[in-house]
Amino acid sequence: MGRWLLRRSELLDILIPAIAEDPSSPDSLAQARRRLVVEHPLQPFSIEAFAIDGDSRLRSFNRELGDALRLSLQAVPGAAVRSQPDIDADGGDDTSAEVDDDSTADTLPAFFTRPLAAPGPEWREVSIDQLVEFFRNPCRYLLERRLGIDLGPSAAELLDDEPFLPDWPGRTAMAARLLAPLLAGAAPQAVRQLAQAVHEWPSGALGKQQLERELESLAGFADTIRAQTAAPCLAPHQVRLQIDIDGQAWHLAGHFADLRTDGLVRWRYDSLRAGDVLAAWIPHLALCAAPAAGVKPQTLWLSLDDPLRLGSPVHPSVLLQNLVRLYRRGLCEPLEFFPKSAWAYVRNGESFYAASQAWTPTKNRPFAEGADPAYRLALRGRDDALTGEFTELALQVFGPVLGVQDTGASSP
Repeated sequence: MGRWLLRRSELLDILIPAIAEDPSSPDSLAQARRRLVVEHPLQPFSIEAFAIDGDSRLRSFNRELGDALRLSLQAVPGAAVRSQPDIDADGGDDTSAEVDDDSTADTLPAFFTRPLAAPGPEWREVSIDQLVEFFRNPCRYLLERRLGIDLGPSAAELLDDEPFLPDWPGRTAMAARLLAPLLAGAAPQAVRQLAQAVHEWPSGALGKQQLERELESLAGFADTIRAQTAAPCLAPHQVRLQIDIDGQAWHLAGHFADLRTDGLVRWRYDSLRAGDVLAAWIPHLALCAAPAAGVKPQTLWLSLDDPLRLGSPVHPSVLLQNLVRLYRRGLCEPLEFFPKSAWAYVRNGESFYAASQAWTPTKNRPFAEGADPAYRLALRGRDDALTGEFTELALQVFGPVLGVQDTGASSP
């Protein structure tokens, strides 16, 4: 006996006329289709998921998303609005409105008008990697992790044109692919063939010349890493710290399998950036607060700039407690800590001008930190982001780094 295999569309073609009151009526067929097919909204915070008189099959019971949506739809004075159905996050009624599509960003309502509820006990188990991810972009972490809002990748979209000069994503991708074989001692010709296998570099004589220079730079970087990691790794080291935050027990945990007697050595093939400083500083604090036997309390971060060397800070547990306290607060409301701008501010002698240059998008700097969609959404409706707690938080997070670091000039 043969087997029937129906596509979804073919199955609907059979079922819809079968359940329609009048198969010859387009309206009746459309009504039958709506009974069978549920088209879910793209985002979990869509108003369709919380409308009281909406389709019950789309109904969401996520209180945090409902609260955030209700607050974001509150009208502001002078804004053009159109009525929307009541939104109910947990069974209650609330009247709201949505800003008209033609409204400008200046008239949009604030996305956060009050903090979210305190995070539950499940949030009090924090890994070192999570803490680093949070401080790299606290607003993105809040929106994506706490509210489940998918903002997509933060990097700029790739260009469709054939590259004339190497772009940053292509350079980073090639470095990630080639560093491992270079560190393993692969022959230069084998590495060159691996580089040419993917077209991340421009073609032609110019591209070939640039590729050779990049391969030479990568080989030199691999030599530096090899020299700094010549000593064997020690036994893996587990870190688990209990941190008291206003009477609540929070725990910070991490695993280190790359420790040597001279400390921790890590790297990234690029200029030293704020995210690198965080990726070096937070694990370094954890190691200083819970040291491994026979390991010096120091971290070396290698980049295309001068090495970042971190010595032992005073009271590392207190510094970690301050960071976890900010983490807890950042799970409830947007934190005015913007790492690129904050690092520019601190390393340039508390220069507000340097911070503003790193933050403010212009025609020549379209991808400045302030253009990040996470900041634009979470801080919507607020005054200038750099006029609140920005300087205080910048010094709180990055200030102690200056007291223990030994590095030359670096890029923001």
